[in-house]
Amino acid sequence: MRPMVDTNKVAVFRTDASFEIGSGHVVRCLSLADGLLRQGWRCIFACHPDTLQAVPILENSGHCIWKLNATAHDDPAFLISQFPTGCNLLVVDHYELGENFESACRPWAEKILVIDDLANRRHDADILLDQTLGRNEADYAGLVDEKCLILCGSSYALVRSEFRDGRLKALAKRQGAKLKQILVNLGGSDQHTLIETVQAGIDLVDERLVVDLVLNNLEPEMETIRLRAKYSHHKIILHPGFTSIVELMAKADLAIGAAGGSAWERCCLGLPSLIVIIADNQRNVASSLTEIGAAGLLGDADVVSAIDVQNAVEALMGNSSDFARMGRSAALTVDGLGVARVCLAVSPSVTKNGGIVRLRAVVEADCEQLFKWQTAPGTRRYSRNSAAPSWAEHQEWFTRRLKNTDGAFNIILCDETAVGVFRLDLVTKDFKTPNMYEISILIAPERQSTGIGSIALVQGRKMLPTANFIAHIHEQNSASRAIFCKNGYEDFKEGFLISKPEPENPPASVQ
Repeated sequence: MRPMVDTNKVAVFRTDASFEIGSGHVVRCLSLADGLLRQGWRCIFACHPDTLQAVPILENSGHCIWKLNATAHDDPAFLISQFPTGCNLLVVDHYELGENFESACRPWAEKILVIDDLANRRHDADILLDQTLGRNEADYAGLVDEKCLILCGSSYALVRSEFRDGRLKALAKRQGAKLKQILVNLGGSDQHTLIETVQAGIDLVDERLVVDLVLNNLEPEMETIRLRAKYSHHKIILHPGFTSIVELMAKADLAIGAAGGSAWERCCLGLPSLIVIIADNQRNVASSLTEIGAAGLLGDADVVSAIDVQNAVEALMGNSSDFARMGRSAALTVDGLGVARVCLAVSPSVTKNGGIVRLRAVVEADCEQLFKWQTAPGTRRYSRNSAAPSWAEHQEWFTRRLKNTDGAFNIILCDETAVGVFRLDLVTKDFKTPNMYEISILIAPERQSTGIGSIALVQGRKMLPTANFIAHIHEQNSASRAIFCKNGYEDFKEGFLISKPEPENPPASVQ
């Protein structure tokens, strides 16, 4: 079904792209806009005229586009004049815009979401999103108002839904894979010198490889790159312009790319990568991914040599355990649900008592809280295993579950206080239905019967709209059965209810 667009829910994205600054800001905003569109929002991109040339997919995205005056694109009064009735949400993703611009838009926008990854200037925002791995709220102390909701870390990475949809297949393909196919994608900005270096480095590798090389469709050195590819002893396939990058990443065994937004896409698909820093704002991402073993760092673009590329590729070819470990670490970094979590923060559900409910990813610090809920009197009355775990058993389970890349593991928040856990576990046996997850919801004893569980059920469906959900309901747990049935679950097999996804068509264009 096409999403029903509520014209009273309007989101305006102020962001830009060019061959000089790259496409990352617009691409991540496009991921969020697609998520909002699926929930009925009308999304408008207010951009500098150069943006459509740098990101041609934006024009056919189904979103409205305002080409701003090239000389007045940073003037909030000019932006407001284009849509004087105002908007429900203003999203600002722009290094050259900050508190002054955002404050000037306050009377015009009901809510302001700022996307940043620098933490170097003040913002006037209701929500601040920084998807950098390892980023925390303290990094924005003094840079936003105390009431601002800060969403930090790679669990909020804005990757498109097709990456999440392709995740399970890609991760299965990586098991036991050897390094035979490399994807080279160095971003939307002009990088022909770096491309030449990477090509030269790969040519030094003796073992024959398949190399997919993604290029800017206006690459000035296209013919030189094409000739080098023609005479390489590897099989080099050129991909000018925007292409189906999801398919290329899924086929690849290794990627060589920048530490921009595409780094999160590679992680979602568990793709090991060698990172080149092509801009200062990529240093934190490159450093954090390297530190946890999710990528290897080649260095800055202006100092990377062909020998560096050769050595790094051959080192991974010669160490299959390190290669496999890199892919697993990458997959644990980004689960592909970041857009859904941000959308739930933008449009949270509200309990009958006015409590604001949303989901965030479970982190290591949640272990003790989950143990308290699991061992509270009466909590396990209707569980398949009614025995409460010991602390050691819980720790072992919790650590194992955090390392699971197949499902979803979320804390339920009410007014930013942890009140429960929402879990989706991939079903790999017993049932033959593909793309099926078993859902588990646990609410803190003091918050039960407040409607939070029902809200979490709805939010979980929004997270994975194309999946099949099953739930095991104890025959005596009539209250739980009523909640699931109220939310569209039907009898499936003995003891189980099922929720099937509705057929999904491409989002309707809303101009």
